This record gives sequence, C-alpha cells and structure tokens, in this order.
Amino acid sequence: MPAEPLLLRSITRSPHSVEPLSWFIGPFLPVTFAIAMAIAGVGFIACTQRDLDNPGHQFVALVCFVLACLAIHRPAKPRLKPFLVRHAVLPLLLAWLGVAVSGVSASPSEGDISRWWTPLGVALVLAALAPFNSAVRLVCFGLLSTVVCSVVAIVAFDVPAAGGWPQLTAIVTAAVIPLQATVATAVFSGFVVDRVLRWSALPIPGALADGRSLDFAQWNSQSGDLKLLSDRVLPFLDRVTNEGFVSMRDRTIAAELATEVRDALLKTVDRSWLDSLALDRGLRVVDPDNRAIRLTLDQRGAVRSLIVAALDSEALVPDTLSIELRDSSDGDVAVALTMRIDLPEGKRIMLLAPYYLTLRAVVDDLVWDGQEQLSMRFRIPAPGGRAD
Repeated sequence: MPAEPLLLRSITRSPHSVEPLSWFIGPFLPVTFAIAMAIAGVGFIACTQRDLDNPGHQFVALVCFVLACLAIHRPAKPRLKPFLVRHAVLPLLLAWLGVAVSGVSASPSEGDISRWWTPLGVALVLAALAPFNSAVRLVCFGLLSTVVCSVVAIVAFDVPAAGGWPQLTAIVTAAVIPLQATVATAVFSGFVVDRVLRWSALPIPGALADGRSLDFAQWNSQSGDLKLLSDRVLPFLDRVTNEGFVSMRDRTIAAELATEVRDALLKTVDRSWLDSLALDRGLRVVDPDNRAIRLTLDQRGAVRSLIVAALDSEALVPDTLSIELRDSSDGDVAVALTMRIDLPEGKRIMLLAPYYLTLRAVVDDLVWDGQEQLSMRFRIPAPGGRAD
C-alpha cells in the first residue's frame, strides 16, 4: 500500500493526535477560551444592554458559549480515546444555541448588527476546537457555524439591502468573523500537524556501529567491576593453557580470582538498572532503598529513554542530571528528576517533548518545572494501585 501523502495527512489528522502538541498547548486551552469568552461577553453585553429589550437573553447566550468551550476540555491523560466528531457535536450545538438565543433578544429591538458579539463567541469555540480536530473538520465546523450566524442575522436584524442582494450587509457582517476563525484554525491545525510530522520523520543522526565480532574480552572490558575478567582472569587462563599444567601457586591464584569474580557478580546482581545506567555517565542516582526495581518495564523504558536523551545531548550541563527515588506514606514511590540543559526554551521542548509524553503515559502525577534547573516529579503507584 502506498504511503499516504504528507499534505493529506496534514489536513486529515488533528494536532491532538500528534504527540508533541499536548506539550506546547496543553489540555487546558478550551478552559482558557471559556474564561476569555466570559470576560469578553460580559463586556459586550454591558456596552449594548441599552439597545436590547431583554439583556437576560444575552447572558443565557453567554452561558451557552462558555459551556461549549468547557465541553471541549480534555483531561491531561494521553491514554484517553481520540477526539471524534461526536465529541464536537455538543460544543457546536451549544454555540449555535447561543447565537439563536442572542438573536431572539436582538430581534424585537433596534440593535446595531455591527455591535452583535455572538460571531466572536463562535470564533472562540472554533479556536477551542482547533487542537483536537483536523483542518478538514474545522472547515466543515466553521462553514456550518457561518451559515447559522448568517441565517440568525437575517432574521434578527433589519438591515437595508446592499448591492442588489437582500440582507447582504447582515450576511457579510455576521459571517466575516466566523470565516476568519475558520481559516485561522484550519491553517493552524494543518501547519502544526505538518511541522510535527516532518520533524518526526527526520532521520536519527549518526549511523549504527559496524558489527564487531563477539569478543568476550572486548565485551567485558566495558563492564565496570567485571573488568577484572579481561584484565586478570583471561590472561591467567591463557598462561595456564600455554604451560600445560597447574601448579599449587596457580591453584591459590585461581581461588583468589574465583572469590573476586563471585563478589563482583553479586555486586552486579544487587545493582539496580539505574545504578548500571549511571556507571561512567554523568548521572547521580539517589536510591538508598533500591526502589528502582519497583518500576515496570514500560516505566523503566520511559525513564531510561529520557535520561539517555539528556545524557547524549551536548547541551546538558555536566553533573547536573540526577534522579532520586523515595518511599511515600501511601506506599508509592516518589521520583524527582532534575537536570540543566543549556538550550533556548523552544529547542529544549523539541528535545524532550516525546520522552516527556511517553513518561506521562506510564506514571502518575507528573509535574514539570521548566525553570533554569529543569525538574520533573512523578509517582510510581504501589503494586496493584494503578487503574489502567
């Protein structure tokens, strides 16, 4: 099957479905628009209430717009199901209801359509939908909303015909803001998805190392405490093999080496995967109770990939990367990860965003502090305490 063209993917996928976006925008954008809608709506109603027979209808319309934005809100959990078309039905119906209720209030009065505020409310609802819908969906939502605003404007406002078309002024005035919002949100969605897809398709820098023969001595020389296997045991075995016999002194040396190897192996077994990762790397591990073993394979992979990405970055300030694991009162494991990466905010986000999102999907209560000394805190639930 041929690969789907990038342009088609850019306009048919939503920013919400592309991992790094929730890092940049966050799930509380609809709440932000709800607050902005409430503030702007109260201001417009206060300025135009003298022109209206029943300003109470305008407040009802304002409540509809605020609820529409809140209905779009998505909790900060990547494990949630995708944002489907049916999830946009309620916000759109609430927004259209707000337009209709506002029009009912304006119809008996002689309100000025140029001061009609509900097209702005529709625009804010479309903006709140933008991170969770594709450009194609947003165009459909925007055109439908534009039609609703235009029809209500024709019915509610008595505006003289212009250019030979009845109520053309009302249609243009009511439709211009929703159309602008439609274009802006569709371009935003398509542009962000296109940029992220292109970024994720970039090749990984560096080539894989050439395949080397499985030389035991060479492999062991990188193993820290077990380095004595290549430095002492193998030369001793080679010498005994070449001489063809074992002396009493050789037996004494062999017993000593066996004890050293046993101690080294036990020490290696007792070492956690975090301690092994910290060997010869600029990573400080504070795990007095060896709580790293409590992490599942998914959690270990997410934490390890984030740490390795930071360690491999030339922007990491040396000796600033540390991870601490402590028991909490409820039986969970509290984890704190700190580092200092000398990069501008945008580049630092692009470096760590995929690893952050992966980590957020497998741990609880992940908190990010993006100050100069970057820190992450999260919780590993007690066995059986996580509800997937």
